Amino acid sequence: MPILRIALLTLSLATAACSQSNTPQTAEDPSAHLTMEDISPTIKFVAPSTWANGKTWRFTERDKQGNVVRTSVLRITDKRATSCMAGEWRRLEVIEGDAKFPAPAWGELGGKPTVMLSPEACDNYYVYVGAFIGDAFEGHAEWLGLGRADDFGAVRGEPVSSATK
Repeated sequence: MPILRIALLTLSLATAACSQSNTPQTAEDPSAHLTMEDISPTIKFVAPSTWANGKTWRFTERDKQGNVVRTSVLRITDKRATSCMAGEWRRLEVIEGDAKFPAPAWGELGGKPTVMLSPEACDNYYVYVGAFIGDAFEGHAEWLGLGRADDFGAVRGEPVSSATK
């Protein structure tokens, strides 16, 4: 009987935590427009100088067979993004790309740079998680949900030079 009580208590605590995290975090306060320097103490990863407010990056996603499945051009901003996922998330503006993901964001997961394509879809996130290698982003496209994480393939991001915009 004590094991059943512990299981029920654990389940109720987990349910309460999930119901609280499903409420999008909004930032309609004065700090909603912080500069990159203002938020840098909360960011653990080191980014190249080309990853900065106003800079533009092209991301190419490939499936596990190496076929291109999505290409997006995104502009980095320092404006807060709405997300159910904890942490500091900043908006990305879609310059070119998939209208299926109209409000992407950037931040970090587990200390790794992350582009979240679906920040407002609570407990159902499509993300690019990786690392900066030189002046590029190398990582994986993953779908994160309650109790699951699916890897869909590789993703690479590179800064778009002014000449190629």
